[in-house]
Amino acid sequence: MIDQSPAGLLPEAVDGATEPLRHEPLLVGVLGVRGGSTSTHWATCLAWTIAEQARVMLVDYDMEGGTIADLLGIAAESKSIGNIMGAAVGTAALEAQAVRLEKRPSLRVVPGLWSAYGAEVAYDLPLLRQPLLGLPEDVVVVDLGHPVSHAGIREPKRIAETICQVFSRVFVVMRDTPELASRAINVLELAEFPFAEIVVCTERHRSLTKEIHQRICGRLGQFRSIASGWDWDEKRASRMGDNTIPFSLKGVPEQLGLIGVRR
Repeated sequence: MIDQSPAGLLPEAVDGATEPLRHEPLLVGVLGVRGGSTSTHWATCLAWTIAEQARVMLVDYDMEGGTIADLLGIAAESKSIGNIMGAAVGTAALEAQAVRLEKRPSLRVVPGLWSAYGAEVAYDLPLLRQPLLGLPEDVVVVDLGHPVSHAGIREPKRIAETICQVFSRVFVVMRDTPELASRAINVLELAEFPFAEIVVCTERHRSLTKEIHQRICGRLGQFRSIASGWDWDEKRASRMGDNTIPFSLKGVPEQLGLIGVRR
């Protein structure tokens, strides 16, 4: 079960009730600060891992066009978040775009856009909040692409504020390559997220990762925490693309406080 109560776990019943309490899903936004930051892979693997223990919806909301369906080998056909983009729709319309994974039945996926769209995708994000909250899943993971650094974005701070209004948890994924991390830090300073958490994917020597953590702490003090989210391996990522099976981020959902197991 999912940890959504201040004290820890969601209670199953109150005052002798036998039915579980109806609760809204935890909304998790995942983004990068440039293309190739591995945020889509991380979001997909995170949803896959949480779905080992809970019901999860994974939504591809990348304005550059969706790739999650390809990563998971989904024949999306006519289903796409683009079918309801920019409209005030209900949860049923959103669910109509979802595909359930046979290889992980507790995970449903809403495929992404068929082609790249403009910056208006980010501004339409608040329209998605209520449909997401109406879903029966325990956790909803939304891959946002790189919305605060897109070429069409002129107000990164406004986009950052919008993201934080929609999601309870926001994760910014970056790789520990120094030149990529430097640009990421510059972008995040401009965006001024009200809250967010940085996930550093370890690709180089761990001493570089430590150095990048220090730079982040020195310049981005408003971020709630910094976590080492996984060891990035290009060959392993390629295998994921070939066999359409994500790899499990063992221990990461628990480390980030996204899962609580009822005793």
